[in-house]
Amino acid sequence: MASFHFSIALLVEVFFYKTPRLWVILLFSLTILTSFSTTGMVLLVIVAFYLIMTFKKSTVVIQLVKLLLLPLSFIVGLFLITYLLNTRLDTVGSGQIRIDDFIIGFKTWLERPVFGYGYGNVAPLTAKMGMWRIWNRGFSNSVMTILAQGGVLIFSVYILPIFKGITNMIVQKSMNQLLFTILFLYLYAVTITTYNYLPILIILFIWDSNSWNIYESSRV
Repeated sequence: MASFHFSIALLVEVFFYKTPRLWVILLFSLTILTSFSTTGMVLLVIVAFYLIMTFKKSTVVIQLVKLLLLPLSFIVGLFLITYLLNTRLDTVGSGQIRIDDFIIGFKTWLERPVFGYGYGNVAPLTAKMGMWRIWNRGFSNSVMTILAQGGVLIFSVYILPIFKGITNMIVQKSMNQLLFTILFLYLYAVTITTYNYLPILIILFIWDSNSWNIYESSRV
């Protein structure tokens, strides 16, 4: 959960503002690293690659450095992401549990696809968990929690504003908004923040694309 909030704060700094503050980026990057979250570390690699690609200064030396760093950073980033994921998936840890949560959530949703099992009802989910994860009976997937508990009915309340927002971003060619949304959805899908205030607020923000410009222009 801590990594989720630190990651959102980092995304806000990188994508909301025309001139992100380096010290803020470094601060939130450090806090994400100290959380030892694979989800957060993968996000850091993606953000670092984005920052290298969009660095605005255009002297000959900087352009040359960018040309050299881009392929190198892509290869290193890909290696790090692969290593982090393989490390988690090769052991009975959070990686295996997250995959299991997807499967359990999907199976539970299929049992009651329209209305689900009801808000806050985790019993149908935990009942399907194997003995191999008896030490961790928590659920780590917000999307599947919504589907299992609220069915398509409640899920549509979440997905329709996001779909509308993404459509507007594509039409308006708002790449920063689109990248922020994609990375937020990545975080939301693998973190249990289902009914928390922050993700709901972000979904409303995605739905109303005009709020981006208001927030950007109000920075002090």
